[in-house]
Amino acid sequence: MILRIYDGQRFGRLTAIAYHGKDAHNNKLWFCECDCGNVKIARGERLIAGKTRSCGCIVREGIQQSTHGGSKTPLYSKWLGMRARCYRKANDHYQYYGGRGLGMCKDWQDFAVFRDWAHSHGYDDGLSIERRDNDKGYSPDNCTWIPLADQAKNKRTNLRITIGCETKIATEWARVCGVRDYVIYQRYRSGDRGQRLLRPVQNHQRTAER
Repeated sequence: MILRIYDGQRFGRLTAIAYHGKDAHNNKLWFCECDCGNVKIARGERLIAGKTRSCGCIVREGIQQSTHGGSKTPLYSKWLGMRARCYRKANDHYQYYGGRGLGMCKDWQDFAVFRDWAHSHGYDDGLSIERRDNDKGYSPDNCTWIPLADQAKNKRTNLRITIGCETKIATEWARVCGVRDYVIYQRYRSGDRGQRLLRPVQNHQRTAER
């Protein structure tokens, strides 16, 4: 029995297909299929340790495992941001992610795997990753790409105001009623609610509300 490895298990770009016996040094071997279509016989201990992640195509493509060939790209920065929110206690947003027990799925710990998912799901540099369920972490089944402006609406720091049966953030209500958003914030902090938040600013009030 091969401990910690099973048929169909993924290691970077490799998928374990079948146990292949042992080599001359008694190392357990696995027959693997690479995402690029090639096959490779890999030592189980190297798969588990993350030292073998492809058939060799990563190196052939000029993608060094330490930087994945994308360390200077916007996508890599977004990946680092996810990791920091989930695992760095010093991060300003850790309390909303790692502090709540939310993390990244195992496969996405490898940037190359995350990058492949991103580009196959409509990524471009003007998009931001969004979790469908805020009580779950980052994984393919819980994430999608949305415009940065749309994600800004979903931030916990935005003031969401319900008037009647309609809910908008303060900046959206400001565009609707023609009142500056900072005026709405000030009124809200002063205790105003409902339509009083959207009342026009009278000339004699402009100075007081700035």
